[in-house]
Amino acid sequence: MTKKIFFILKDYKKNQLGAEKAQYYISQYFIKYTNWSVIIYCKSIEKKEKINLEQYNNIKLIIKNNFYSKLLFCLYNEKPDYFFSWRWEYNLLAALVCKVRKIKNICFIHSFLLEEIEISHPDISVLKMFLYKSFCKVTLLKFIDRIFVPSHSLRDYLIKDISNELKDKITIQYNGIENNETYKKDLNMIDKQNVLYLGGFQKRKGIFNLLKIAKQNSNINFYVYGILNTEYKERILSFIKNENLKNIKIKGFSSNIENVYKKFNIMIFPSELDSFPFSIIESMKYGLIIISTIVGELKYILKNNYNSIIFDGETFNFSKLNDYNLKKIAQNTQKDFLKKFTLRVYKNILNELVNLT
Repeated sequence: MTKKIFFILKDYKKNQLGAEKAQYYISQYFIKYTNWSVIIYCKSIEKKEKINLEQYNNIKLIIKNNFYSKLLFCLYNEKPDYFFSWRWEYNLLAALVCKVRKIKNICFIHSFLLEEIEISHPDISVLKMFLYKSFCKVTLLKFIDRIFVPSHSLRDYLIKDISNELKDKITIQYNGIENNETYKKDLNMIDKQNVLYLGGFQKRKGIFNLLKIAKQNSNINFYVYGILNTEYKERILSFIKNENLKNIKIKGFSSNIENVYKKFNIMIFPSELDSFPFSIIESMKYGLIIISTIVGELKYILKNNYNSIIFDGETFNFSKLNDYNLKKIAQNTQKDFLKKFTLRVYKNILNELVNLT
């Protein structure tokens, strides 16, 4: 009997932030590589995405401007076997319908729930943190049937900081992306002067570490792509101005991220807290040399002087690149991507859901 799965994603498009991007790619796996009926519930969809979906017979697209108010009505009427969300708040919203209609409520958590709040709001009261933690615990334990996380560190965090009772509900699921092209860089002329940073303009993503590294390496240009977070915008711009960092080039958000990766040979990732960053596997796909800290699942993925260059996040001398076989590192990143991080990695979710009782 064919299974039916319901995906919720406010804007159905590929170029999004991590958790939303994972939801997009997981839905793509179920559309392209299974015979399941797939429902995409969204508020908007890019024209090219809509055209691409029309070639598949197992997809039903539901677009609602009144996104939140119609969700429960649509979920009740469709009665899928599984409701799949990237935000536990959506799972909570859908909990009653899932229980009444006997729908399995599935969540893919990508963030360190409490730690991100503490980093973003260091002045938050103990009482507010206690209430938030309690709310998370009740939701995850009582209303969600299966939790997927992209890293061991996130699983351990949820078990330790939220509830030990979650351990039997959690499955580690690596991220994967579409391998729609075989891209080969010219590795005979590696550009060491222009370096890519792609990620959030947030402290935990290492944006201030990047600024320090730019100051240490005034002869290197750093091209910074991502959404300029309003919380840190003034601090970032003030630091750049006060330190006269003319080698920082803020480019902002790009709607064609594939072309961005193709322009560079080197990518730097100075993150302080992360689970499983998509920018790492995207860089691997396009054969970039990755200079990275070891956070989250990266300790299982990156190996110094094999498929990356590992550093402490705060200091790096780019003249040291001459000590590495950069061509070999770039070749190894692409080899590892093809082996481990294409859409096929999501077969694990398929197997978990089939076996979920």
